[in-house]
Amino acid sequence: MSNVDLLTDEIFGCDTAKSESQSCLELIQAALEPFDIRQLSVWDTDGRCRASWPSMDLESAEDTSAGLGTMDSSCDGHKWSTNHDGRAQLAVPLGHQGLPTGFLVAEFSHTPAVEFEAEQIRQQLPWIRAAGTAVMTVSEQTEAAVESEARTKQMEQQHRAFQEEHLRIVEMNLNESDARMREHQRYATQLRMEVDARTRDLMVSEAETRSILDTAPDGIVTFDRDGVIQSCNRVADSMFGYSQDQVVGMHVSVLLGESVQWILAEGGFGSTESSHVKCVDHEFTAKRLNDSEFPMHFAVSSVKIESGCLFTVIMRDVTQQKETEQLIRSQTERLEAINKAKSEFLANMSHEIRTPMTAILGFAEVLRESNAHPDQIEAINTILRNGTYLLEIINDILDLSKIESGKIEVELMSVDPIQIVRDVTSLMSVRAVPKRLTLDIECRGPIPESIKSDPTRLRQILVNLVGNAIKFTETGGVKIAMELAGQNTSSPKLMFEVIDTGIGITPDQMDRLFKPFAQADSSVTRRFGGTGLGLAISHRLSEMLGGQIMVESEQGQGSTFRVSVATGDLNNVRLLTDATTANVDSEKRPAARCSLSQQGLQCRVLLAEDGPDNQRLISFLLKKAGMEVTVVDNGELALNAALEAVAAGEPFDVILMDMQMPVMDGYTAATKLREAEYRRPIIALTAHAMKTDRQKCLDAGCDEYTTKPIQREELFGLIRELAGTTSAE
Repeated sequence: MSNVDLLTDEIFGCDTAKSESQSCLELIQAALEPFDIRQLSVWDTDGRCRASWPSMDLESAEDTSAGLGTMDSSCDGHKWSTNHDGRAQLAVPLGHQGLPTGFLVAEFSHTPAVEFEAEQIRQQLPWIRAAGTAVMTVSEQTEAAVESEARTKQMEQQHRAFQEEHLRIVEMNLNESDARMREHQRYATQLRMEVDARTRDLMVSEAETRSILDTAPDGIVTFDRDGVIQSCNRVADSMFGYSQDQVVGMHVSVLLGESVQWILAEGGFGSTESSHVKCVDHEFTAKRLNDSEFPMHFAVSSVKIESGCLFTVIMRDVTQQKETEQLIRSQTERLEAINKAKSEFLANMSHEIRTPMTAILGFAEVLRESNAHPDQIEAINTILRNGTYLLEIINDILDLSKIESGKIEVELMSVDPIQIVRDVTSLMSVRAVPKRLTLDIECRGPIPESIKSDPTRLRQILVNLVGNAIKFTETGGVKIAMELAGQNTSSPKLMFEVIDTGIGITPDQMDRLFKPFAQADSSVTRRFGGTGLGLAISHRLSEMLGGQIMVESEQGQGSTFRVSVATGDLNNVRLLTDATTANVDSEKRPAARCSLSQQGLQCRVLLAEDGPDNQRLISFLLKKAGMEVTVVDNGELALNAALEAVAAGEPFDVILMDMQMPVMDGYTAATKLREAEYRRPIIALTAHAMKTDRQKCLDAGCDEYTTKPIQREELFGLIRELAGTTSAE
């Protein structure tokens, strides 16, 4: 056995490979001790320190073999060198079975004598090399064992880590499973609680719904697409005389009859595409269980739901409603009949009063123009004054009746408001002058040249207000002021103020001021007269003209009545800023107008009038004006006379036709004349003063219309106008 093998066996016989490698180095050091060895170390061919003496950190040991260069690995090979400290360093190559395994490096504390020491060292080289090779072999085997042990430990550690990780994962999964299980249990518990709560809510809701349905005033039934009733309330049960158990499951046609098919088709309920609610109303005669019939109104609605279509029918027994409607219709017809009778009564009374008044006032006018004694003239004026007052009362009653029955209408047209006010002051001056009252017009700011209103009704309002102001004013005067309000708004108003210095009104008296047949004080009626209709009529007429009437007054200080009327669109309407203020001097009488009766009218007139007094009056007035008059007393005679005159070549220039005559009335006579192509003018004479009466006359074929009592100047003006067109022909 070689020295290397012996040394290797000796080394491996120790407790640990590492300690024996160290011991081997200590043996080498002992052999070289005479040479003062400072450091011994064994290096492999990769430059790693495998063992050292004294012991040093093998991982951080500096690579000493880098400076050794190429070295013979034979037994005799060795190399001396100097390290970085300048110390002698001996490197002995190590090998095994002819292969280099590394170096043994010895560092000396001093540089050995070249001759003697180097020779001694050289003699020890075989043994040193054997010891170094043994150290290298032991180191490799030790390293392999250490690595194997490390790998074993690593595998054990990995196995333990795997087991720990596996246990951790299993534990985590178990924990997660437990958590999920607990969560599922909690969710299931919560879900059960919610289901229970919703079930309770549903039961409560169903009970509430059932309570509502059962207390509803209408019958309610639901049914499916096949017409099978699903539910019904108590009202529906009692309405038809069935019990709820009987109704549920029945076909809906048992309740609604054959009309249900038409209702469903009419409402478009056959379509299943739409999910929107559809509804259709219907009314029909239903039949109860006992075969008694009753009127019913019902509404059917449908909505598409998940299981199909659901139909809901809401039914109402309208027996009482029908009875009420019938009662209302009867009462309405009765009231209409009463109103019609009242209107006819007023119209007839108007006719019956106006007809004799025509003769009374007409002959009074004739007498006044005669050379009568002054005492007689005063008596005649009394007749005229009271007759005119009676006509005013009749006109007021007719106007109020027409307003209350809704028969009065306004005709909007272009109106000159300033001219309307001037006409009113001119007309009312005959009342102001005898009382020595001033009658003034005041324009406050620009006034529109024209407005859209009804001139007749506006004039009527102002005449009523100015007439009242003059009536209740003893000293001072009356003023009519005009002012435009809201000019730049969408609904401008023209304001009229009638201001007087009369007796005034107390606040308590104002409450009934605009009520029909009411005056501020009953003593006023006895003192000043009047029916109390004027303000009520004016108040309602102002509302019909888009305005209102307000009053400000203080007892003993006079009154101000403020009237507003709508003006219509004022675009492109000129505003007058220099409107002249008018004044009627109480010391002067208004100039008399030129009378047409003073002008000769050479024409032939056919007068159809059944009243002898009116025949005598009208023919007297016409003849006095220079006209040739033929008188007949019914429509048939008028028809024959007119046609005979045409046939004879001497037609009448104008026909004055009373509309209420025996044998044949004026309407029929005028119609037959027009049917016979009679083209000459016809003027209707009637005591009826309503607007519908005027239109009735025009529809019958009359050209113009005038009411009784006859206004002489108005009649002569119509004759001159129409007879003039006839002569022009």
